[in-house]
Amino acid sequence: MVQVLEPSLAKGNRVMVFCNTLNSSRAVDHFLGENQISTVNYHGEVPAQKRVENLKKFKSDDADCPTLVCTDLAARGLDLDVDHVIMFDFPSNSIDYLHRTGRTARMGAKGKVTSLVGKKDNILATRIEEAIRKNESLESLTADSVWRDVARNRITEHKTKNAKLIKASTGRSGAKSATSAPKSSSVHSKGEPGKASYSERTRKPGVSVSKPVKSSRNIPRKPSSETKKQVASRKRPGSAIKSSGQKLNVVGFRGRSNQSGNRRSLFIFQRFRSLQWTLPTPQFPHYYGSCNSPASNPHLHWHTRNAWRVSAFGVYGYLNFTKSAFIEHSKKFKPEDMQTNIEGKNCIVTGANSGIGYATAEGLASRGASVYMICRNKERGEAALSEIKSKTGNQNVHLEVCDLSSISDIKSFSSKFISKNVPVHVLVNNAGMLEKNRITTPEGFEFNFAVNVLGTYAMTESLLPLLEKAAPDAKVITVSSGGMYSVPLTNDLQFSEDEFDGVVQYARNKRVQVALTEKWSEMYSKKGIGFYSMHPGWAETPGATKSLPSFSKSLSGKLRTSEEGADTIIWLALQPKEKLEPGAFFFDRMVAPKHLAFAATKSSHTAMGSIYDHLRSLSGLAQ
Repeated sequence: MVQVLEPSLAKGNRVMVFCNTLNSSRAVDHFLGENQISTVNYHGEVPAQKRVENLKKFKSDDADCPTLVCTDLAARGLDLDVDHVIMFDFPSNSIDYLHRTGRTARMGAKGKVTSLVGKKDNILATRIEEAIRKNESLESLTADSVWRDVARNRITEHKTKNAKLIKASTGRSGAKSATSAPKSSSVHSKGEPGKASYSERTRKPGVSVSKPVKSSRNIPRKPSSETKKQVASRKRPGSAIKSSGQKLNVVGFRGRSNQSGNRRSLFIFQRFRSLQWTLPTPQFPHYYGSCNSPASNPHLHWHTRNAWRVSAFGVYGYLNFTKSAFIEHSKKFKPEDMQTNIEGKNCIVTGANSGIGYATAEGLASRGASVYMICRNKERGEAALSEIKSKTGNQNVHLEVCDLSSISDIKSFSSKFISKNVPVHVLVNNAGMLEKNRITTPEGFEFNFAVNVLGTYAMTESLLPLLEKAAPDAKVITVSSGGMYSVPLTNDLQFSEDEFDGVVQYARNKRVQVALTEKWSEMYSKKGIGFYSMHPGWAETPGATKSLPSFSKSLSGKLRTSEEGADTIIWLALQPKEKLEPGAFFFDRMVAPKHLAFAATKSSHTAMGSIYDHLRSLSGLAQ
């Protein structure tokens, strides 16, 4: 890095260093600082005022112009001409590659681009280089698509080799049978029992051939060289793909049910399994409700179902929840859907000081809404509030301090807010918690459950009078997660029956949120309130990095930004209610399934009814 950078700086060149993630950007900034190279940062966590100052420093004509270290999203829209672009992290798709390289050679000027290519990036980098050399389009190239092409080629090669081996073996065995036929009227077939051998099917009419006969003696037979080759080929990873792929034929996500789609799903599934993040795999069947297993093996059905849930969730997630999937899905988005001005509408966003909640609050404020940010930490909330006001120029953004894990705090907030008599047009239940260890709140509730389920329930129910005042335009949007695909509903809301698992508890909580949204939609649809749940995709947020560090590390460069995660939330807030399906689960501006095929996560209608009654009892709220 330093060897590439120093010669360019010595010539007085302006240099931009691109990174894929915030963590990578921070690391580069720290590393260059240790090597006495002046830098300025430009990414999502740099305050707006600081960004302006950093850009002024970078654009200055001073001899010691600092190096700009930035991420793709932050640098979009900046009118900057530079002499040298360095890609510390190679982009995961060709679109980002073009945006980066486009910083040089503006208006016909010459520029230099240096890409630091790691082992995992080599295939995509080579493919982009080939496309440029052949003057081909780069738009469809992503790391995933290139890997899939490589996988298909390997599968085709192995299929061709196997077909040749089988054909050669069959031909030789047929010839051998034909030459031995005159010596005996009995021919032993090498095919399956009860089926005609190759020599039987090709023999001329009139020649008597008996059916296969089992030898009376159990004599071990030495395998032929052809058989050894076939066995060896079956042991190779590539040749095993076809047989394993048959187990995934039922995946068929987004209509991918053809053979090439199955290979693609299997390849992505294998890559997902190689990640260093362990999906929830508890050891007891009642983690996921009753399994109706046979008495002889009570764990059999549960293990089968759980394996399928984890596998299906992994494949479905890798295909749909990553950054590259968002780029692909966004090609069908309508820009006019996000150009609605909602000035005069009041929006409440919980957990709004960072991540997706912050991006949601900023997106709503930029479109003219009066936004009320519900934050637990006053200092972080005030910092976020100041930044959003500065970015959007909207001064109708307010901070409300409330701990969503505390029922008494929620009741205190709601009573004060109701006294303002402000109609609530949009309530975004975004605040979430994934705590891996069991922690009990002062009120006696398990921490994850208290924030994700009980807090969401209490906040929504408490604000119903203000939501009704905004009818028929009132909406409640609950931010769930794709993790809910791996579990069904359970009555063990606080994970008290078995050894605690925070990741499983989080998935359970998110499943309850989706079911709760359906319940609310049924109960309050006549009051003019729309209820919707959604999944933001796999996004790189402070919460995800802290709670699932190995997952974030394994998918580094493939995770969505907070802004991409918040896109569907803002879209739901802006759309007319008549365009939205009540009680539906949304993902990337589309209605998404609430259950994966054969995952056995569906529950009876009465199951959510009993959970709802239990939540009302725990919260102490009157009906």
